[in-house]
Amino acid sequence: MNLKGSNSLTSDELFGQLSYDLNISDEKSLLTLTFLGSEKLEYNLTCPICLDIIFQPYSLRCGHIFCKSCVCLAASVLIIEGFKCANQDSKCPVCRESGVYAKSVCMSELGLLLQPK
Repeated sequence: MNLKGSNSLTSDELFGQLSYDLNISDEKSLLTLTFLGSEKLEYNLTCPICLDIIFQPYSLRCGHIFCKSCVCLAASVLIIEGFKCANQDSKCPVCRESGVYAKSVCMSELGLLLQPK
């Protein structure tokens, strides 16, 4: 989140007002973010490809989140090659937007939250 040039809240104040709830059950895996006590965002943490809890999560440029191995399979690349080797015409398995692999992001912090204790 870019807060440069903002005169309202500092990053410490902003993130101090952000809370999360991670609910993992047999039926659903859900991350709920609550901002300023009222605004809620919910993220389903089930991979749309393997239908399991996301393992080594990656977010594509379009915002959809997948397991690293599942999204590599969808892009027809080897895990060791990485997403930069994906064909520019490869599409997101959910929204079918093309060109989303080159700027994918590893969500390592989310991966740490999802690790079994």
